[in-house]
Amino acid sequence: MFRYMYRPKGSSSVFFALILLLVSSLVFTLLEGARIEGLKSCAKQNGELVNESVLAGYVRPLWEKYHLFLLDGAGKNGSLDAVKIEEAALALAEENLKKDAEGGSNYRMFGLEAESACMEEYALVTDDGGMDFYYLAADYMKDNIAMEAAEILHKKLKEAGGVTEAAGDMDKKVEDAKRGIEDAKEAAQQEVKREKKKSVKKSNEQEKTSVQEASATKNPLDYIGKWKNTGILALVGADVRQISDKAIDADTVLEKRSKNKGNMKTDQKGGWYEDVLFQEYLMKYFTSYQSPPESQDEHALDYEIEYMIAGKASDQANLVSVCERILVIREAANYVYLQTDAEKCSQALSLATMLAGFSGNPLLVKGVQQAILAVWAFAESVSDVKSLLAGEKIPIIKTAADWSVDVGGLKENQQFAKAKTCESGLSYEDYLRILLFFTKDKKVCLRAMNLMEQNIGREEGYEGLRMDCLIHSFSMMYVYRANVLFLSLATVGTGKELNYRWSFYKEASYFT
Repeated sequence: MFRYMYRPKGSSSVFFALILLLVSSLVFTLLEGARIEGLKSCAKQNGELVNESVLAGYVRPLWEKYHLFLLDGAGKNGSLDAVKIEEAALALAEENLKKDAEGGSNYRMFGLEAESACMEEYALVTDDGGMDFYYLAADYMKDNIAMEAAEILHKKLKEAGGVTEAAGDMDKKVEDAKRGIEDAKEAAQQEVKREKKKSVKKSNEQEKTSVQEASATKNPLDYIGKWKNTGILALVGADVRQISDKAIDADTVLEKRSKNKGNMKTDQKGGWYEDVLFQEYLMKYFTSYQSPPESQDEHALDYEIEYMIAGKASDQANLVSVCERILVIREAANYVYLQTDAEKCSQALSLATMLAGFSGNPLLVKGVQQAILAVWAFAESVSDVKSLLAGEKIPIIKTAADWSVDVGGLKENQQFAKAKTCESGLSYEDYLRILLFFTKDKKVCLRAMNLMEQNIGREEGYEGLRMDCLIHSFSMMYVYRANVLFLSLATVGTGKELNYRWSFYKEASYFT
């Protein structure tokens, strides 16, 4: 007899229960796998966001005055302190991952926690002798100066350097000529003493007369020594009372003190384009004799570009050094021009013949001629510098129309007038560019940063700023953890809590 088996509503077999358990385990495992990928993505995004947030803590006055983003890594005692940045990064990471006000983290789909933040590498702006500062400044200026404009400027700078090399050693020319004249005079006098015969004596008397006439001729070679001993500022008639008397402590500058060093290498390369960009950055954000600061109290020195070139402790000493260097450039350029002016070469030859013709040595006469041209070029150069300091322009290579000084009018107590100006010429600041171009980059970088340190240090709250504590790039190792969510529902009896832990390496930099 067939019996009806009664089954309660809602019941299931053991087999069906096992199937349901397997299916749910598979579903929960798939969900947990998708969740893990989501957690990793959130952790990576959080690390990038934290790095950007850390970079946002740059030294504001440095951006406002010099348009540079730099992160201050100094601790409370003024020394480099990476822990300070690590703690700030961890706090930011925790804030970004802040738990919801309601509910525990175990019930959130992407419940992440920041475990640690460790700054493994960092690069300081003073690293590599200050070249990291060079690259940062050049990187900023790429949006301000096109390569075509930089190329034109670079050609002018190279032209100035070529002129200086072509002129050779001007002082040596003068000294050799003076020594040659003195030696010729002494030889002529010895010859007169040796000769005893009357007929020869008569000839020697004539030669002696020629020597005396040569000695009586005004010799511009004798003037240049006194001119140089006068001092360049007095020579150009500068009013010392109007020149800044500011000075800095030379013993505390970046060039001389021990500096912190980073442990991160940045892949930056420079060439002529970066040289021009860096130079224009300096000309834009630093002051000079022609462009003094508007506020005297905000600057340690008034002639900052001059300081970068000369590296002296006082404004006056830097101005003197720069004027002397401009004088050398102008002297070389003027000497090169004189070689091409037949009329002026003829005037110099006539004077050289009067001074050394008695020797009968054409090589000596030629040497004296070149020395006279050198002295003449120096005299013209003094007038050039005087014009440049007055805000006028002087071309690299002059023409006859641009020339100002007459060789016949040179005298020992020369009162130098300003040279003729030329609208297409170069200004004082253009000559500063030339001098910057031929000054070693690392020296310029350290001197520029020394000024930045001292200038920013005058602002309230930044008195202890040190450039060798400022970071421009760093790498951070972030560690995140999260609890298991779906697998905890699919596993039973493990006896321990399951969780995840990931670490991510993230780099950050102010370089674009």
